Amino acid sequence: DNAEAHTQPAPPAPPATEGGGLPSRGGVEWQRQLKSMEAVLLPLRDKCFTTREGWWTYELCHRKRVSQFHIQLQRKGEAADKGEEAAVFARTSEHSLGDFAEVNIEMPKDPSKESPVLNYSFVGGTPCGQGADQVERSSEVLYRCSLGNSQID
Repeated sequence: DNAEAHTQPAPPAPPATEGGGLPSRGGVEWQRQLKSMEAVLLPLRDKCFTTREGWWTYELCHRKRVSQFHIQLQRKGEAADKGEEAAVFARTSEHSLGDFAEVNIEMPKDPSKESPVLNYSFVGGTPCGQGADQVERSSEVLYRCSLGNSQID
């Protein structure tokens, strides 16, 4: 199940600043644009989405966490109400790919051809590797609004 979010209004193009440039990171206009784009994603709050890529299933819980796991048949049992066999599945080999840390906005070089990108960072996931070479898993989730319509890519 690939998750797609659909929204109503597309966020406005980034405003020009003095000299015709893009808003500087952390500035008032940058923060206004970030809030505007995050407002489009409000319907995703408290929702989790999954997608399967080969052996792994990935789960994104918006502004909370990202994880990967394998779904495996544990056993077959009898469905009490129908007298038929029912499969029981379990999550196995589960790994955290990080907890929500921060969101940044990446402004395009040409706002007439590209829209800004919201970059959600997730850190502190399950360690990967052996001994001193272990590093915590982390991930990034990118949201970009399509130009001219209200669908998020």
